[in-house]
Amino acid sequence: MKKYLTILFLIAFTVPSVALASWWNPFTWKIFQRKEVPQVQVEIEKTPEEKINELQKQLDDLKKQQPASTSTTTTQVEKETKKTVPVTDNPAVVKTQSDINTYLTGVAAIHCGIDDNSWNIWSGSGSLWKIDKTFYVLTNKHVIGNQVSCYIDIGQRGDEKIGGIYKLDTQNVLSWNTKTDIAVLKIMYPKSGWGDLYFATTQDLNYSISTMKLCATTMPVGSSVMIIGYPAFAVSSPIQKTGFRTVTDGIISAHDTNTTVDGLPYADYYVSAKMDGGNSGGIALSKDKDGLCLLGIPTWLSFGDYETQGMVQNIHNVMFIE
Repeated sequence: MKKYLTILFLIAFTVPSVALASWWNPFTWKIFQRKEVPQVQVEIEKTPEEKINELQKQLDDLKKQQPASTSTTTTQVEKETKKTVPVTDNPAVVKTQSDINTYLTGVAAIHCGIDDNSWNIWSGSGSLWKIDKTFYVLTNKHVIGNQVSCYIDIGQRGDEKIGGIYKLDTQNVLSWNTKTDIAVLKIMYPKSGWGDLYFATTQDLNYSISTMKLCATTMPVGSSVMIIGYPAFAVSSPIQKTGFRTVTDGIISAHDTNTTVDGLPYADYYVSAKMDGGNSGGIALSKDKDGLCLLGIPTWLSFGDYETQGMVQNIHNVMFIE
């Protein structure tokens, strides 16, 4: 009996140990162990519409967080900034018709010839001047040349109710000095037998150019320029040599200092404004901080290999008294 009890005791303690042993338990074997695989979250790409909606929502949220006074403050700052930084035109640029309207009919075409019957030979341009109660035309000496008979033509154009054809005194050509290409001729009377072609008496012509402020003795390079005259490219009747008054603009390209070598006190001007034969003797205007001013007299063309520049005699050289 004791033998059987001993055997039962051994079985009671041995069987659980065997059952629970790792070498016997297949669930503890490595081949049956499942390895945990880390989960990776894949983000699905959003469509452009979804991204835009999300950004819009973020902007809306930011606007809600800002104080209500922000927009008002910003508007006030913008208004103050506009007040302190006004937008203005460059006063040194001649660019509007109102700038020059007053002076247009003060520039005339000049016709010269060997006698009164050949006056229709077109020579150039000239400006009207009133000096000591006497009426003159200022032009270039080479425009008059050795011609016996010269007239100015201020034909009625558009709504301009002033003009006509007037004889000049070619027997008494004046100038301030002998170093410039300048001729000053007295306006005598309307052309004989052509009374229906003039619309103003001599004293009623436009002499406003003679009262213009003169530009500085040396205007800087880059200053604006406007040329008024009767160029050859504007001829309307090749037979009668009649043409239109034109206005061209540009800038002072350079100073011609050769004049000072010749004994004149100031430099003349190269200008980019278009000029042609016939512009000689017209008028060149510029503008400074105080408004329009008289720059000089268009006189020559300077030809390069590919470019042409106009030459304007400085008005201070023109009026230089030797």
